Amino acid sequence: HRMRKSSKRFSLIVPAYNEEKNIVAVLDSLGAVRFDCDILVINDGSTDNTELLVKDFLKSHKGVRNIRLHSHPYNKGYGSALKTGIRLARTEYVMFIDADGQHNVHNIELLLAEMEKYDMVVGQRVNSASPLIRRPGMKILKWVAEYLAGRKIPDLNSGFRVIKKEVVEKYMHILPNGFSFTTTITLAMFEGGYSVGYVPIEVSHRVGKSTVKVKDAYKMLMLILRTITLFNPLKIFLPVSMLLFLSGMVLLIRDALKIDITLKSVMVLLASLIVFFFGMLSDQVSNLRKDVGSKG
Repeated sequence: HRMRKSSKRFSLIVPAYNEEKNIVAVLDSLGAVRFDCDILVINDGSTDNTELLVKDFLKSHKGVRNIRLHSHPYNKGYGSALKTGIRLARTEYVMFIDADGQHNVHNIELLLAEMEKYDMVVGQRVNSASPLIRRPGMKILKWVAEYLAGRKIPDLNSGFRVIKKEVVEKYMHILPNGFSFTTTITLAMFEGGYSVGYVPIEVSHRVGKSTVKVKDAYKMLMLILRTITLFNPLKIFLPVSMLLFLSGMVLLIRDALKIDITLKSVMVLLASLIVFFFGMLSDQVSNLRKDVGSKG
């Protein structure tokens, strides 16, 4: 089964960290199809045999010239590996695919076909289920992200996506080095006014344990808040200001009924005004930054 060549020249970035159980099978699957792309395997300081297996694969498949290996001297993080791949890419489009064997390479063409209409296309996982311990946190993160982005997000952190290189390069300075890279670029694209499309895909069960930890959810939540504050700060400051204002009014009415205006109600109302005007100032700085960025 061979995939027909795409008219789009792209770089396929494969971040790998301790994937000795999967990497050879992934490279075999990529070599089994024929499409016009560069394959960049980014070994993120693996402590197992990942790097050695990739080198052995390249030696035994000398006819495969479109696969390159780049290794970090130590583990820098998933996002850092993607950034390295983006910097090394010499094509108009970059595509990310995980090295754990979950993604079917024959879905690559489905994503590329949608790039006629979008600036980024994401593989929406339709049969993926997070461990029970993570599900409540992921649902909360998804709800927060959708509220702040102002739209539904079918898949917040899918690792299978294709994006225009010039677009992702604009946000390299705010994209994190960890697993929140995909979440942050999703929010940045929505807030930047770019078009994001989703293609339903099925994923396979990964071999080995995931390196994503529960504590990463807290980091992801903070990055969501920081990203939206960077692009649309009023989404955060205005609700906080309104909550403080309503609380202050309740306290003020209670004090008025007692004919005893306390400092507490005045301070809460004052705090609501400070947060509101701080939000307005942040919004102006955000708009000025967008103007400077668009001119640059």
